Amino acid sequence: MSRAALLPPVLLGLVVLLLAQMVGLGLSALLGLPVPGVVIGIVLLVVLGLLRPTRAVLRVAEPAATPLLAHLQLLFVPPGVGILLELDSLAQKALPIALAVGGSFVVTLLVAGTMLQALLRRQDRRRARGRAADGRGPDGGSGEPGGPDAPQPGGRGRMSTLIHLPVFGLALTLSAYLLSLWLYQRTGRPGLLSPVLVTVVIVAGVLQLTGLPYAEYLEQVTVLTLLLGPATVALALPLLRNGRALASSAPAVLATLVVGGALSVALTVAVLTGFGVGDDLLRAALPRSVTSPVGLSIAELLGASVPLAVVLTLISGVLGAVVGPALLTLVRVRDERARGFAIGLTSHGIGTSRVLAESTVSGGWSSAAMVMNALVMTTVLPIVAALVTG
Repeated sequence: MSRAALLPPVLLGLVVLLLAQMVGLGLSALLGLPVPGVVIGIVLLVVLGLLRPTRAVLRVAEPAATPLLAHLQLLFVPPGVGILLELDSLAQKALPIALAVGGSFVVTLLVAGTMLQALLRRQDRRRARGRAADGRGPDGGSGEPGGPDAPQPGGRGRMSTLIHLPVFGLALTLSAYLLSLWLYQRTGRPGLLSPVLVTVVIVAGVLQLTGLPYAEYLEQVTVLTLLLGPATVALALPLLRNGRALASSAPAVLATLVVGGALSVALTVAVLTGFGVGDDLLRAALPRSVTSPVGLSIAELLGASVPLAVVLTLISGVLGAVVGPALLTLVRVRDERARGFAIGLTSHGIGTSRVLAESTVSGGWSSAAMVMNALVMTTVLPIVAALVTG
């Protein structure tokens, strides 16, 4: 029997991701760190990828990481369906939510995009002059990422039995996601038909029609919620793939990350406190620009409503997918690196899937911005929450 047959690559990669998550969770608990274990797992994989003796670990993890990242949106459909529990809260606070989420998204996106484009152009001009003075041609690095049921006859009794089967929620979610993915691709990938958004609507509608309790649905899709951890840890891979390009532009990238992150948090806090909303909504809104798996961990850490936090995160992501590229084009941000970074900073995974359709460069920089923002906000948001909510 071959070695490949003995050690299936996907399962072996999943074990690596689970071990990294487990170590992260253990360190967080044992040391009492105010950092989610999955974030520590990301840092651990990044360190292993940077060290030559352990670099092979990332290659082992890749067969599992690739499909998890490609369908990351599927994994936060279950918490997103929790919008059923938050409809009243959203309706009562519609105006402050719209201004806080929409306003901070637009301002942060445009500032981050224009700022990074200007800094990168200045950097590129300096390097071009330096190469001309030395008589050298352009370097070879491109900075691109390496190679990111209908009811049966028989009445209510049979339907009631069907929806309470342990696999009903999982079959429903996977079927709705596949249908949404097919529709998204066949219609030219419009942002309003983002697979995660359509899947959440379908599943929420079925739960509403059948009367299946949300808590029972969550039990039926436990396998998806368990995969959120390793999928989050897998975000270390796009960060490493773009490491050289990001490192060569470190001052511009870090300046944009700091300014964009500060703007996003400050505008969200200012609008919501100005409207006098409760601390529960403020805590749920803070992680909205962080990729959902990490955002869930931050929401739990802040004591926020996880379903509401997921809903606000989905709104930010859909905004980025629907209007983000058009807004950047409107203000003449054409640099693929700047466009990708701005989308990843404000719209995380949903926005990243959208810019990947534009170019691999934009997708790579968007993935990197998403991971870097998640790492920074994991440390910053608990401090901000403590200051503004007492």
